[in-house]
Amino acid sequence: DIGFQAISAMFERGHDVLYVCYDNGAYMNTGVQRSSQTPFDASTTTTPAGKKSFGKKMLRKDLSRIFAAHGIPYSATASVAYPTDVQRKVKRALEIRGPKFLQIFVPCPLGWRHDPGLTYDIARLVVETGLFPIIEYRDGELASVRKIDEPKPVEEYLKLQGRFRHLFSAPNGEAEIEKIQAIADANISKFDLVKELPKKEKKVSELKKFTLEELAKYNGSEEGPVYVAYKGKVYDVSEVGLWSDGDHMGMHEAGKDLTEGMEDAPHDEDNILDMPVVGELAD
Repeated sequence: DIGFQAISAMFERGHDVLYVCYDNGAYMNTGVQRSSQTPFDASTTTTPAGKKSFGKKMLRKDLSRIFAAHGIPYSATASVAYPTDVQRKVKRALEIRGPKFLQIFVPCPLGWRHDPGLTYDIARLVVETGLFPIIEYRDGELASVRKIDEPKPVEEYLKLQGRFRHLFSAPNGEAEIEKIQAIADANISKFDLVKELPKKEKKVSELKKFTLEELAKYNGSEEGPVYVAYKGKVYDVSEVGLWSDGDHMGMHEAGKDLTEGMEDAPHDEDNILDMPVVGELAD
């Protein structure tokens, strides 16, 4: 909050800087006061829960989207529950010239009043409930989203933290929890966070066999489907906007086997495995 104006100006000028926001949701070093990253209904020393208040009444500032709106090359979110994802994003950001922003969600046992041993669980549940989407923007456009298998109810996240304890004892606390659930549901809808149910695959004997030469015909250079291969299977990525012209963010090309190339991708293999299977690579 205090440096927001300077950060915005730095990004507008295009400085080659990676700015990392260590997001613990309040001004922890000076006494756990509310900040723009304090979530709705959280109790802090300056927004205490009591007879006339459930805590902070404002929503969190959407930093990654705000900075993406500057048109910077890279803006992303991450959580300490997924350290490999953090490593990938730092590496990717440092390979890009220009201003970059990375917001890392980090629980604070003291300020949030939770058992330190629950740090990982809380950092994971905030993602699995949809309250903190893990996303990436490239040049101002949404580029990737970390999908979740099945959203967890927000109660599982809230009940582990003392800053939300009042919601489970106050007369109207249930209605407030429903408001927080609505925030999560809105994120799930906006970013399409939930994985689709696995598509029924054809039997191996029914799958079309593709040689590398045949696969190369589906490279997006002409009208028709766009295919890639991964671990022996061929996937249709035609519906993914970032594959529309056969070139995926300047890193991968359609019509090729991406099995080895995925090691350098900023996302995990689920982004490929969720695509329709149309065949398999011939031996």
